[in-house]
Amino acid sequence: MLSIIALAVIVLLTARVAPAGSASPGNACELLTLMDVQDVLGSGFSPRPDVALTGPFPTMSNCAYSKGQDNAVVVGLQRTIYDSVQYLKMEQEGIKQQGGAMTPVGGLGEGAFYLLDPEHKPPVFQLHFGKGTREVILSVLTGGKADIEAAQKLARIAYSRLK
Repeated sequence: MLSIIALAVIVLLTARVAPAGSASPGNACELLTLMDVQDVLGSGFSPRPDVALTGPFPTMSNCAYSKGQDNAVVVGLQRTIYDSVQYLKMEQEGIKQQGGAMTPVGGLGEGAFYLLDPEHKPPVFQLHFGKGTREVILSVLTGGKADIEAAQKLARIAYSRLK
């Protein structure tokens, strides 16, 4: 239940700060490529064609890779009207107000964090970080479980490409 509330807060914040107009966030599949995923997690991953490259707003881009049913990498890139540090802090406050817990993450810019609900099936795991007016939400599952270490490796690659 807590994970659903946390996700709902994030969706509400996203909808509230998505800028009007068509400012592109960039391409999530260029931020984290298939080669990057295979370098970190091994071969056998392929792009998920059922995940749209652009989200419901022109300010979002999504990309996913999978290997079987229990291995997936999903990356979302969005452009906000706020600086990513301010935006990440707003997300954290919203999650805290709903009784959620986050774990701070170093090396991915100020305000980076992840949230994890291993009781949810499949587990809910999201690593949030950003730079400038772009925020990235990354989820990595291997063997049907959250893979925090791999997510942090992939996040460092994506973070280095954020502009």
